[in-house]
Amino acid sequence: MKVEVIIFDMNKLKIEVEEHIESNQYFKGEFDMIPTLNKHNNFLSLAGIEVNDFKLKVINRDRFIRYIILRYFDGYYIKRTNGIEVGHPDYILEKGNDKIYLELKIGPDGLRTSQLKWFINNKENKNKVIWINWEDDYVEDYNFDGRL
Repeated sequence: MKVEVIIFDMNKLKIEVEEHIESNQYFKGEFDMIPTLNKHNNFLSLAGIEVNDFKLKVINRDRFIRYIILRYFDGYYIKRTNGIEVGHPDYILEKGNDKIYLELKIGPDGLRTSQLKWFINNKENKNKVIWINWEDDYVEDYNFDGRL
């Protein structure tokens, strides 16, 4: 499974990172193999199932996202920031006195007007956006609080 990551610096208005990670090597232990099943008339037709192929599935979406963030922001504490104010980024990353405000976007999701306004009104902060896209996303659990 390949993961695409783009990190955009909202202060400098430029892409800092753009890479494709071969995730099944970097994130060992974070995937399950799941069979791709189809109905056919063959040996397994008595059960009504045939295994055609296997796909990778993310076991825990939040943990997976945390690993990706820490790959680029090593040593930072990740704090989820639900409901602070309209447009506020999803995370605050802290390491010592260094603080980064990080907005997470998955797949084709884009920035909303309220998020752009927040970045403009808070340009004294280190503001970044991370876009993450991966092939298969089967897990809907999304309640990360900064700890494993």
